[in-house]
Amino acid sequence: MCAVSVRVLFQFLSWTPFCVSQIKQGMVMKFKVNPNDCIGCGACEAECPEVFQLDDDISTVVVDDVPEDLVDSALAAEENCPADAISHK
Repeated sequence: MCAVSVRVLFQFLSWTPFCVSQIKQGMVMKFKVNPNDCIGCGACEAECPEVFQLDDDISTVVVDDVPEDLVDSALAAEENCPADAISHK
């Protein structure tokens, strides 16, 4: 391996933790409920009412970007959805 490649690799590795932490801090999560799959049980609203609400027996997402402090409970709602109707990106 040439000296230039080693130097570039070292620079990449030394910046990786900074880049990953910056991405994680600024990460925006969006959740979606598939209305065709939702059975209206309300489990997601019970888990995270700040993000999910039942509307006419179908769950809806009430925030576009889920704040960092609610991500864990929104992910728990997704994981515990009996119909697997919730997804995120």
